Amino acid sequence: IPKTMQIVDQMAFAGCENLEMVNFEGEDTRLGKDVFSYCHNLSKILVPKAAVEKYKEQLAEDFQDAVTGI
Repeated sequence: IPKTMQIVDQMAFAGCENLEMVNFEGEDTRLGKDVFSYCHNLSKILVPKAAVEKYKEQLAEDFQDAVTGI
């Protein structure tokens, strides 16, 4: 997801069963509620190192461990 993307709307990727990894380039991207609901194969969410906590705060508890700073 390019750093120019400011908002990823609520449930934007919900139900994407084949989604395994997402790479957010921006530090300030806001995530809507349940953005990754029912993405059971999502195991890696790459974000800028400086924004790891910011992303974790926005995600459901199920996805917080998938957040990795790069």
